[in-house]
This record gives sequence, structure tokens and C-alpha cells, in this order.
Amino acid sequence: MITIGIDPGAKYTGVSVRDKNELLHSSTYVKPDDVNIVAWATQVVAKVHEEVVLLYPEARVGIEGVTVPNAYNQGKLTMLSPKYIIFTGILVGAFANQYPDAVIVRPGKNGSQAVYPAALSGRRPATLAGTNAGAGTRNHEKSAWDIAGEVEFLIGQGQILDQKK
Repeated sequence: MITIGIDPGAKYTGVSVRDKNELLHSSTYVKPDDVNIVAWATQVVAKVHEEVVLLYPEARVGIEGVTVPNAYNQGKLTMLSPKYIIFTGILVGAFANQYPDAVIVRPGKNGSQAVYPAALSGRRPATLAGTNAGAGTRNHEKSAWDIAGEVEFLIGQGQILDQKK
């Protein structure tokens, strides 16, 4: 079963396509500083659709959602700027609008597992489909890998229907 994970973020949006434990595609899309978040939401959804989703028409899509932010950092209460959670929420809404049958995956621990495919660690292999658009991080691609895996797990457990069958 092919699944696509999307990790929308205020600056970086990661997308990974997996077939069980095989990484088929992985990309990080970077929001340009001079583009407002609403315009970026429209642009990145179109890019992901054209560059990824259309290549895997039978895939099931998962999107990392948002939750109330944790105001604690290393056990200390910290002031949070709502900007990034609001921007992320705008992107989640844009992707959910494009893919109304997508599974919304709860955030938490995505991108922080102990083991990932070798192609998601270190330098990006030239043979890996996708792009990192100059991003200095692959964390959102790892998170997207976990999101795609969670979709597969939930379908396998019968917790959601595989509507692509």
C-alpha cells in the first residue's frame, strides 16, 4: 500500500511517499520570505499535488494536524508566538481542502523515531526522487515518513477505511 505523508509547517513542508518500508519520494518545500502565508499555502498545495500526488494516484494521503501548543520547553514555562501555529494551521486547512479524504494525523513524535531509511539521513542521495529546495534540514521529510507510516498502520488496524481499494 502506497501512502503519502505531508508535514505542513510555517517555513518547511515535508512530503514523503512510502510503500511499506520503501521510500519512493521525499521532498522539502521551503516558503520564500517574500511570499505571504496564504499565497504560499496555495502554491505549496499545487506543487505537492503536481510533483507528488499525481504520480501516485492510488496512494492514501495523511496530513499532520495541529494541537494546542505546549507552553513548556525543557520543563520551563515559555512565551509562545502564535504566528507559527496559525501559519501551520493555514497550511493544514489548505491541504485538507485539497484532499478531503486525507487522514489527519495527530502531531507528536513524528520525525523523531530512532530508525529511518538511509536515504533520509545525512546527504540527500542523487537517486532519490524529490527535492530539498535548499533546506538545511531533512526533519520534515522524516516527519512526513512517520505520518505516511501512521496512515498505513491505521488502515491495517481497521481504524480507518482504505478508500483507495
